Amino acid sequence: MEVDGPGPAVSPAVSAPGPAVSPAVPAGAPGEAPEVPDFICQPCGAEGQSGDSRDGEAAVVRAARRPKDPTPQEREDHAACHVPFRSWCRHCVAGMGRAEPHVVHDRSDSTIPQVCFDYGYMGDGESDERASPVLAIKSDQDRYPVAEILPSKGTENPYGVQVLVRAVVDGGWPKVTLKSDGEPAIVALRDKARKILTETYGKHVLVEESAVGESQSNGLAEVTVRDVKGMTRVLKHAVEENHGVTIKQDHPILAWMVRHAAAMMAIGRRGADGRTAHELRKGKPFRRKLVPFGEKIYFLPVGKRQSRLVDRWLPGLFLGLRGNSDEYMVGVETGGVLRARSVRRLSEEQRADPGLVGKLKGVPWLPIPGGEEGADAPPALVKIVADKWSRMISYRLHRRRRRIQQAAASTFGGMLSCSGTAIPRVARAAWQRHSDWRRERTTAIAESASASSWPRSPRGRSA
Repeated sequence: MEVDGPGPAVSPAVSAPGPAVSPAVPAGAPGEAPEVPDFICQPCGAEGQSGDSRDGEAAVVRAARRPKDPTPQEREDHAACHVPFRSWCRHCVAGMGRAEPHVVHDRSDSTIPQVCFDYGYMGDGESDERASPVLAIKSDQDRYPVAEILPSKGTENPYGVQVLVRAVVDGGWPKVTLKSDGEPAIVALRDKARKILTETYGKHVLVEESAVGESQSNGLAEVTVRDVKGMTRVLKHAVEENHGVTIKQDHPILAWMVRHAAAMMAIGRRGADGRTAHELRKGKPFRRKLVPFGEKIYFLPVGKRQSRLVDRWLPGLFLGLRGNSDEYMVGVETGGVLRARSVRRLSEEQRADPGLVGKLKGVPWLPIPGGEEGADAPPALVKIVADKWSRMISYRLHRRRRRIQQAAASTFGGMLSCSGTAIPRVARAAWQRHSDWRRERTTAIAESASASSWPRSPRGRSA
């Protein structure tokens, strides 16, 4: 074994048959072969055996590079102008020294996936702090991005925790590392999600934080935030041009736009291995048909219709895909957002509807305005237009008039002014109506009379 450093030379240990062992190696008992140590530490002179607890293969540890010592003349020449930068010059390091570069490491052989996440904003720069935060999430193994606009940072609203938990659960990993920066709001979000993943889903969750003041240490999340912002701007420009409207930072469609931007990155962006994030996670290519975001479409509600006269297909706005199903998210005329499985595109001149964009009120954490916050968007069902109570009210408003039979007309007396009772039935050329006055009088008498005293004609003949 070759050893660096001062000290006398040591003969290498030989295990194969060969020349005699160096006298530096102590001999064993008389009549026995001398014991040869497996290693000799030159600086301390300690010896050890293969069965020793200190034995083992050394891990690859790289020492930090030290600057090359210059000659005195080089120091003099450099001190005249301090150009170019020299790492051995303390003046250059003090004035122009930079932090260690953030190198992208190959984690393909990592056994524990790392889920990185961070906050971002979709404001106009000056009003970023007033805009809703964007939570961007991405794993290092399948590169699957997830992005959602949140009502607030931290755990004030539970929707942010739901998004992070769902992103980890959808990955299907039994053991995972959550990496974020040390911002108090995102740390609270991480700890809450970690508790739910551990207690509810039985996940083994590790935690890692980037260095304080070094946001680039969480580079995977930083890049995801940047890419989601860029893709969202692309979709926003397309929607504004199609409908002729201006999308402001508080418009509800922006929340669906951010979610759809991340989904399109997972579906359409291939990595160095030639596979998309969707293929890495799902194990199959994406085969569903897509519609341009924000375009006016027709969707088919499910359920049995009570009337064959109503329209089967209804207008709506295409707002993206729904996570782990084959359904689409559709904005409807009432302002809410529903799920539908069947959608159809319209002709080019019918794809724009500024009024439909202006009516949209639903957001991912509240798809139906006035509904339960945090609930998923309901499916698009056929609306029931009549129930038990409405049928009873309709019956009372349009109750059928009492039938006046011939026996009742004879008992209570006919009137010459009523053609229905003054003329015998056998003498009528056609059916004759009772006069309104006669009907009211007979009905009043019938209501006061008991059912047993009301005279009836044989076989129910009318008067």
